[in-house]
Amino acid sequence: MKKILLIIPAFLLIISCNQRQNTPDQEELLIMHKLVERTRPDSVGKYMNYYYQKYDLPYTFSELPDGKYHGESPYDDFYYKHIISLKVEDGKVTKVEYDEIHRDGHSKTSDSSYNAEMNANAYGSAPRVTYNKYEQQLIDKQDFSKLDAISGATYSRYRLQYAALKAILNGPVDGE
Repeated sequence: MKKILLIIPAFLLIISCNQRQNTPDQEELLIMHKLVERTRPDSVGKYMNYYYQKYDLPYTFSELPDGKYHGESPYDDFYYKHIISLKVEDGKVTKVEYDEIHRDGHSKTSDSSYNAEMNANAYGSAPRVTYNKYEQQLIDKQDFSKLDAISGATYSRYRLQYAALKAILNGPVDGE
């Protein structure tokens, strides 16, 4: 009987160590970022869904306290950070600002030559156009898992989702 009583606490300790965490740690967030950046678009969604299910992460804003939220990615392979600011009121996102900022400080939405190049490759895929569309979709749908991909800007969709996840995990910005 004493052996069983000694085994039970060890078993419970093993189980508790193997249970899912409430939020991904920094290492897993970095893995998610690299998956978004380096995986084929048709696979990125599957990986993102895996992490959302693993950690029971929200796709919507209905459970979030009112406030302003800010999230950003690490720099990607092209030296851009993906940055989002959200305003949540009464469980709904009411304002979204998203951009990708180069480490030298310029943004993709204000870079005329980059926007012209993107439009030449896939008409309508310029960041100054697509980011506004993604922002509006987020306000309209209230669920960043339901954003429709815009041709030529599919990765931007996943980058925005990643930044939004980081904003939600960060919680409301203090003093806002």
